[in-house]
Amino acid sequence: MLWALVAAQASVRGCAFMLVSANEGEILARWWRNFFAMIG
Repeated sequence: MLWALVAAQASVRGCAFMLVSANEGEILARWWRNFFAMIG
C-alpha cells in the first residue's frame, strides 16, 4: 500500500517535470522503467 502512495506522489512530480521538459518522451520512458522496477 505504501508503494502506491509513493508512486502517486512520484507521478504528480513526474508529470509536473515533464510539462517543462523539452524531452518528454525520454523522461516518460525513464519514469515508467523506474516505476516498474520499483514495484517489480
